Amino acid sequence: MKSITIAALTALLTLTTAQTLNIPTRSGSIVHLSKPSTISGAFDGGNKEFDRGHPCNSDDDTGSDSAVFILENGATLSNVIIGADSLEGVHCKGACTIKNVWFRDVYAISILGTGNALIQGGGAQNAKDKVVQHNGRGTVTISDYTVVNAGKLYRSCGDCSNNGGPRNVIVSNVKVKGMTSDLVGINSNYGDVATVSGSCGESKKVCQEYKGVSKGNGDSEKVSTVNNCKGDQGRLSIVAAITEARLNGTLTRQRVTRLENALQQIYDELLQSLLDASDDRSGLQVFWHSACLSLYASFDIIKKCLAQGINSLDGCAQDYIKEWTASSAGQRCALHAVAIKQILDDTPAREMQPLHVPRSVLFAAVCLFCFVRFGAFDTKGLDAESAYGINLPDLGEIRVSASLLLADLDICAETGRPVPVKVNQALHGLIDALESDKYWKISDLFAAGLREAIDQQPEQRLPRRFVSRAHLPCTP
Repeated sequence: MKSITIAALTALLTLTTAQTLNIPTRSGSIVHLSKPSTISGAFDGGNKEFDRGHPCNSDDDTGSDSAVFILENGATLSNVIIGADSLEGVHCKGACTIKNVWFRDVYAISILGTGNALIQGGGAQNAKDKVVQHNGRGTVTISDYTVVNAGKLYRSCGDCSNNGGPRNVIVSNVKVKGMTSDLVGINSNYGDVATVSGSCGESKKVCQEYKGVSKGNGDSEKVSTVNNCKGDQGRLSIVAAITEARLNGTLTRQRVTRLENALQQIYDELLQSLLDASDDRSGLQVFWHSACLSLYASFDIIKKCLAQGINSLDGCAQDYIKEWTASSAGQRCALHAVAIKQILDDTPAREMQPLHVPRSVLFAAVCLFCFVRFGAFDTKGLDAESAYGINLPDLGEIRVSASLLLADLDICAETGRPVPVKVNQALHGLIDALESDKYWKISDLFAAGLREAIDQQPEQRLPRRFVSRAHLPCTP
C-alpha cells in the first residue's frame, strides 16, 4: 500500500486500541538486583518491580548473567513488573510458566532450554525487535497478552548454534499496537508451526516463515510459504479491533463518531483518488466496507439466528435483501465472506449447531447468494481475479471458477434477473453442490439474518457508496 494509505489506516487503528501498555501499579519501591534472581519453584512477586540498574539500549543478547530472573526447569514466575533498567528480562532454562509479568522496556523473555513454556497475562512494550526469543525446543503458548510498540511478538531463533527444531508457538487472545514487523516468525525448514487465533491489532504480517540456519552459515531469510502458519491469521486487523471494542463495551458513541469521521476521510482522500482497479483500491474497499459492517451489524441478532435453527428463522427473514452498498459484486462478496468468518469465529460453539458444515462451502454459498441478490453492477467485462484482486479460493475447493461465475452473472446485471442455471456450467455446478447438501438454505437464512442485523440509521452519515439502494436488482 502507499504510505498515505498506511498512515490513514494506522490513524484509524489508534481509535480502537490502547496507546500505551496499562501496567499495574507497583507494590512498594523498585527492587534493584545486583545479580539475577534464580527461581527453582514458584515465585509470586505481589506486583513488585525489579530491575538490574542498567537500561536496555540495544537488542543484543548479553547473556543470562544480565537477566533479572532465571527460571529453572519447571519454575513459575507470577505478578512481577520488570523495570526499564534491565539489560535482559526473564530467561527460561527449560519448561516454565510466566503469569502476569509486565515489561516496561523490553528485552523481555528468552526460552533457552527444552520444554513447553506458558506465557499468560501481562504484557510488554518498546521492544526494538522481538518480545519472545525461542532458542530451545518445545511449544510456547502466549495467551491474554498485550504488546505495544514492538518489532515481533515471537521469533523462533533464526541463527542459533546447532539450530534446529521443531519449535511451536500458539498465540491466542493477544492484543498488539504499533508492531513494526511480523507478529510471529518461525523456521518452516525445521518443522516449526505457528497457530494464531482470537487476536487483534496491527502488524505487517501475522505469521512469517523463515529458513533457519546455524550460526555462521549466513542469515535467516524470509520464505514465501505459509503452510506452517495455522489458525485464524486474518483476524489480526482493524475490523477485529472494532469488533472487540463493541463486544467488550468500550466503543462509546464518541469513539463511534471519531471512527465514522476517520472512515469518511479514508473514503474522501483515498478511495476517491484511487480510480484504477489497483490492489490499493480493492484492498481498501474491502477493508472500508468491513469496518463499517463491524460498526453497525447487530451481533446479537446474528447469533440468535444461528442458534435458533432453520425452522425458527422466520423472524429474521425478509421478502428481499436490500442492497446497502454500491461497491462491485466481487467486493460485496468478499465483504460478506469476511464478516461471516468474523462472526463465526466469535460465536461460541454451542450456538453454532445449525452451521456444522465445511467452511469453504458455506463461503461459496454466501458468495453466490450475494451475487444473485445484489447483482453484478461493476463487473461487466472485468475478470474478478485481475480487476479486484479477489481470488475466492473457497470457490475453487468445490471446482467453481470465480472468473466464470462473475462472467455468467454479468447477464444478471443486464437482464435484471438471475441467470438460468441451465445456460452456464459454473452456476450449475455450484448450485448442485449447495442444494445436494442443503447448504443453500443455510446460507440464504444466514444472509437474511445478516441483512436484518444492519442498523439503517447510519445511512445519513455515510457517503453514497455505503447507502442502501432503493431498488432490488436481480431478485429471484
